[in-house]
Amino acid sequence: ADVKKKALNVPELAPEDQLHYASLLAKIKGILGDRVIDVKSSERLNESAACLVNEDNSIFAGMQKFMNMFDKEHSIPKKILEINRDNKMIRNLIDIFKNNPDDKFIVDSVEQMFESLLLLDGYLSDPYKLVGRINTMLEDSSELYKKSVSK
Repeated sequence: ADVKKKALNVPELAPEDQLHYASLLAKIKGILGDRVIDVKSSERLNESAACLVNEDNSIFAGMQKFMNMFDKEHSIPKKILEINRDNKMIRNLIDIFKNNPDDKFIVDSVEQMFESLLLLDGYLSDPYKLVGRINTMLEDSSELYKKSVSK
């Protein structure tokens, strides 16, 4: 994953979009609820839409996984979700949010993004839900693509 922020040729968000971005972060926190500690803007990501990070005083992911091997009642550790405002998907979500803050696509995208990050961290507990959502999103996007190329 990206570790340091580097200069990209991405235009700055307009002041109005900055407000919508802040509201989108609050919406994401509302969707994920207590599954994350917080949702905030990332200063470290270049290309990825998001990443999960530990709180400063928490144990590292490798140690958490090791401890979970011995604890059958383990839970997914709560982390901070950092969002990359310069990622194309996030920019698209800002536009969708501006048009309709309650659009179901926002919820589906946030859930997909979060579960993908859990998968990368080794904590995904229900892969069938993730795959089902991917398949639905691919069906929807292929339908849109089909319409765009048949014009």
